[in-house]
Amino acid sequence: MLRFAPSAPISGRMEAMASRFGHCKIFLLYQEVVMEDAFKDRERGFERKWAHDEELRFKVLARRDRLVGEWAAGELGLAGAQAKEYAMSVVRADFKHPGHEDVVAKIRADFDAAKLARTDNAIREKMEELLTLAGRQVMAEASR
Repeated sequence: MLRFAPSAPISGRMEAMASRFGHCKIFLLYQEVVMEDAFKDRERGFERKWAHDEELRFKVLARRDRLVGEWAAGELGLAGAQAKEYAMSVVRADFKHPGHEDVVAKIRADFDAAKLARTDNAIREKMEELLTLAGRQVMAEASR
C-alpha cells in the first residue's frame, strides 16, 4: 500500500472531500502539496527576478554616475588619478539621497567653483545620454 505523509496539514475542505471519497485521499493530498510547491516555486522565481533586476538597475546607475563623473572631470581639466578620484566622488555623492539630484548638485557646485558655465539642464541631458550608454555596457557585461 502506498503511504503518503504531507509536510503541511491539508485544508478543511480537502479533508472533507478525502473522508467522503476515501480512495482519493492520497491523490488529494498529493495534488495539494504539488500545487502548493508550484506556487512557492513561482513566488521564488519572481523574487529572484526582482532581485536580479534591482541589482542590474543599481549597476547601471552606478556606471552612469561614474561616466558622468569622468565627463565632469574632463570639463574641469582633471586627468589620470585625479579624474578617477573625482568620478568616484560623484558615485559616492549619489548615495546621500534618493534620486539623482545630489549628483547634479555636486557637479553644479564643482562647476561653479571652477567658474564653468554649464546649466543644470546640460548636466541632466548628459546624465540621460550616459544612462543609455551605461545600460548598454552593463547588459553587455551581464550577457558574457
